[in-house]
Amino acid sequence: MNISLKNRRMVTSFTAIYLLLVIVNSIKEYTLTLLMGRYGKLVFAMITIPILIHMASRYKQRFRFKNKITGIVVLSLVIIFSIYYVLSTGDTERLLYNLALPVYLLFYFFLSKNVLFVTYKLVKDALYGHSKIWLLTIFQKVLFFNLFFWFAIAFATGMNMADEDGFGGFFQDKVHFGLYTATGFLVCFYLRYNKVKRDRSIYNLLQLAIYVMLAFVTSRNALLIIFTAVFSYVVITKAQKTVSILLLLLFPLSLFYLDTFFYNVSGDQINSFSTGRWEIWRIAWVEIVDKGVFFGSGIFNINNTVLYNNLGTGFHYLDTLEFLFLHSSYLEILAGGGMITLILFLVIVVSSWNLFSNMDKAVMIAILFGGIGESYLAQPFMLISTLFYLILIINNHQLVVRNMMRKKQLLPKEPKLEVYA
Repeated sequence: MNISLKNRRMVTSFTAIYLLLVIVNSIKEYTLTLLMGRYGKLVFAMITIPILIHMASRYKQRFRFKNKITGIVVLSLVIIFSIYYVLSTGDTERLLYNLALPVYLLFYFFLSKNVLFVTYKLVKDALYGHSKIWLLTIFQKVLFFNLFFWFAIAFATGMNMADEDGFGGFFQDKVHFGLYTATGFLVCFYLRYNKVKRDRSIYNLLQLAIYVMLAFVTSRNALLIIFTAVFSYVVITKAQKTVSILLLLLFPLSLFYLDTFFYNVSGDQINSFSTGRWEIWRIAWVEIVDKGVFFGSGIFNINNTVLYNNLGTGFHYLDTLEFLFLHSSYLEILAGGGMITLILFLVIVVSSWNLFSNMDKAVMIAILFGGIGESYLAQPFMLISTLFYLILIINNHQLVVRNMMRKKQLLPKEPKLEVYA
C-alpha cells in the first residue's frame, strides 16, 4: 500500500478518535464516558505523538513553523508560573492541567504536520486549503454522527436535557452544548463556502440549519459566534470597502452617545445582560492587579481565589458554584501567564493573519470574538479551540523548497514558500 494512503488513514483515525474523546468528556450522567473523555484524550495524545513523529520523519519534505519560538515562550511562561504557584501555595489541584497544555498543542502540531505531508504527496495543488478541508471533513462527520447518536441515547434513556439554566442537550450544560453547535456550524460553513473544494450538498445545508436551530434554543454566545462568522465572511469577501467606510462614519457619531449610554444604563443592567460576566470580570481583574499583571499563576489557579474571596458579598451567582470560570479566554490567559503571555498570544494571531484565507479569517474572527465571553481558548482540548488551534498551526507551517529557483506559492491567499539554496 502507498505510504501516503496508509498514513492518511492513520491520521484520519487519530483525528476521529481524539474528537470522540473530546465529545464524551462533556456527556452528562454517564460517569464512564466522562472519565474516558477527561483522561482518555490526554493519554491518547501522549501515545500518538511519538507515532506521528515517526510518520513525519519518513517524508523528505520539510516545513518551517513561523511562530515556533513565540509559542514556546508562551507555554513556558504558563508552566513556570504554574509551578511557582504550586511551590508558593502548596495547591496542586490544577498542576496536571497546566502540564498537559503542551501535550495537546504538540499533538495538534504533529497531526497538522502529517496532514500537510500526506496532502502534499497526494494533491500538491492548494496544499493548505486541501489540508484544512480534509481535517474539517473529519470534524463534520464526527460531530454530526455524535449529534444523532447521543440524542438517540438521551431520548431512549429519558435523559433530562434541560434544567433551570436552559437547554443543554446531551451535554453537561448549555454552554458546552452551545459551543458544540457553534463548532458544527463553523465547520459546515467553512466546507460550503471555501474556494478550494466546496460542499454544496443538501446534507451540508441540512446540518447548517440544524446547528442554527439548536443554537437558538441553547446559547446566546453560540448564536453570536455563528452571526460573527457569517458577517465577517460577507464583509471580507463581498463588501469590505463599503462596510469599512460605513464604520468610519458611524464611529465618530457614536462617541456623542457614549456619555448618554453610561448615564442611563446601570452596572446592574450590564451585569444582567452579560449573565453575570461583567461582575466576574471586575472581581477577577481586581485579583489579577493585586497579584501584579505581569505575573501569572498558571491557568485556572487564581479562579478559586477569586471565588472564595467574593463569597457572601451579594453576588449570589458565586454562592452556587464549586469552581469559577472567568468566562473570558483573554482574562484566563492573563491570569495564567501574565500580561507578556497574553501579548505574545495575540502577536502569534496577528502575525499569522496574512497567512489565512478569507474563510480562515471569518472563522477565526468568530472564535476570537466568542472568546471574549467564554474561556475556551485557555482550554485547547475543547472542540471549538481544537478547530482554532489546528487552523492556526496548519497556516503557520511553511513548506521549504530545496531548489535553486524560487517557487510560486500554491494559492494566492496561502503562505509563501521559503526557498533557499
